[in-house]
Amino acid sequence: MNLINVVPIARNAPQKEISYFSSGPLPKGAIIFVELKKKKVPALVTLSEDIKTKKAEIKSSSFVLKKIKSPEPKIFLAPELVEAAKKAAAFFAAPLGVILKNIIPAKILALEQNIQTKSPENLSKNHHQEIFFQAEKKDRIKYYKNIIREEFAKNKSVFLCLPTGLEMEKSVSLLKQGVEKHTITLHSKLNKKMLLQSLTAISQKTHPVLVIASALFLCLIDADFGTIIIERENSPHYKLKNRPFIDFRVFASRLAEILKIRLLSGDLVPRAETHWEKEQNLISNIDSSPRILTKAENIFVNMREWQGDKFKIIGDELKEMVLDAQKNQEKVLLFVNRRGHSPTTICGDCGRTIICPNCSSPLVLHADKQRKMLCHKCLAMHAAIESCPYCQSWRLQSFGIGIQKTAEELEKIIPGIKISRFDSDAVKTEKQAREFVKKFISQKNGALLTTELFFGYFGEKYSFDRVAVVSADNVLALPDFRANEHLFYTFINLKLTAKKTFLIQTRVPEQPLFEFAIKGNVTGFLNKELESRKKFGYPPFTTLIKITKEDKNSAKLQTEITALASRLKNFSPIEFPSFIAKIKGNYRQNILLKLKPENWPHPQLNEILSGLNPNWKVNVNPDNLL
Repeated sequence: MNLINVVPIARNAPQKEISYFSSGPLPKGAIIFVELKKKKVPALVTLSEDIKTKKAEIKSSSFVLKKIKSPEPKIFLAPELVEAAKKAAAFFAAPLGVILKNIIPAKILALEQNIQTKSPENLSKNHHQEIFFQAEKKDRIKYYKNIIREEFAKNKSVFLCLPTGLEMEKSVSLLKQGVEKHTITLHSKLNKKMLLQSLTAISQKTHPVLVIASALFLCLIDADFGTIIIERENSPHYKLKNRPFIDFRVFASRLAEILKIRLLSGDLVPRAETHWEKEQNLISNIDSSPRILTKAENIFVNMREWQGDKFKIIGDELKEMVLDAQKNQEKVLLFVNRRGHSPTTICGDCGRTIICPNCSSPLVLHADKQRKMLCHKCLAMHAAIESCPYCQSWRLQSFGIGIQKTAEELEKIIPGIKISRFDSDAVKTEKQAREFVKKFISQKNGALLTTELFFGYFGEKYSFDRVAVVSADNVLALPDFRANEHLFYTFINLKLTAKKTFLIQTRVPEQPLFEFAIKGNVTGFLNKELESRKKFGYPPFTTLIKITKEDKNSAKLQTEITALASRLKNFSPIEFPSFIAKIKGNYRQNILLKLKPENWPHPQLNEILSGLNPNWKVNVNPDNLL
């Protein structure tokens, strides 16, 4: 008889290990299935020992051990992977079982095939190195191919990670050229049979392989791999949007460090945190591109200088650019970063903003076939109101620039213009989006009016003669410390799309990021951004921990927030409501902790945070504080 300690791999896994007994020993690192809250869940074996040595403890325990009724384990995790998961659990303040649930695809755990990762025989022979390669995509692809050939020559495999399935589709054909027979692609849409074939090919390989996959498959990396490549390092898709908010870039770094292999990240513009690590020589840097230079003419339009009191969306420079494009049968791209017609409606008498009845988010006016008001948070749709719900006034005024209002304005000032609109209101499904892209790129000319949806579907190879940013200023109005970085990255990618003209309209010309974007000055922008972050205590100079709780009862919620803040008093907690303080009838409150990076993870704080009820959301270094 054996005592077995396991870590359940589940969304709501407990903080501590659970004990069972079995008729025979089970190997450490094996994945078995146990009963947890009347459900069968996978679990990682962490301890297996003869029950005789623990008789006294078992007799004195307050619970009865359950027997494991499980077949022979088919899946085994290497100690290095478990160690990386433990480090990730400490960093993201989550139970180990919750981390394992999110780094090992459920389809792999469900396989009835013996999938076993390998441990290196001698870690001392490996060499860990972290590198960032900053360049345009064509140059990054070329460099990655050199790395693949280099590793293959050493009889080592390469894992190349991409942030989304769409990114994978756009890049796979370029990356596998010359090594097609030794390339394996993995993504979430693979069925059980295809996944099993791919995993078998990896585990039984006689030749090094190039694995091109999403971050979910990082768990397959073992001693046979020499390099992990994180392509599009700046992508927000590497960080989970839900608990436990894992950043797979952090997990990849921990795994590469433990396996003592190379971690190579690449992008056109590094994150501010990555740029700081380069400047501090914490990671190596190759062929940095401090400026993004193109042949396109750059035009910067200060919308404040426009004459007259009438609000305008399309300036004279932009109008002239579009007319020239029409005259010369050219393609023009017009970027607006907001869906809908008007993002905000305000009563002219009482001055109140019209908000969603279920949320505290402003209702956005949409005007396609019929006028309606939509909440972009809970997606509730309402008929367009004609009077103020608060004071019954008829003086309702719409403000802000949405893509629908921009289309209306273009049609008004340039009669007969044909506009193709590409946003999530005009294109509802992935199939429609793909068909739209295929149709548009086959055209010789045309005007494309789009939002950020553009970047997911149009690849880098699709260029436009003229590109203009019609409106993006509203991003800067948000109290979000990453807003400048996000907007700069957007501008640089748009700039690279332009062949003849790149134009930006803005009402906040004093913002340095506009000049940096027009000049393509990446290093200048990042240095300025780091100055600001250091001044206000944002990453990489601090580790931020945002703790969020929601409840329909605002008084109860405030009591719980205050109680937790009291437990965390040694860490100077800051209490504040979310920017949108109510969504779907739930009030939202937060606690923010700011720690010196060298003080995180913190044993005492980790114990408190990882033991919180799953209803609490603990987000380490969040994408925003809204």
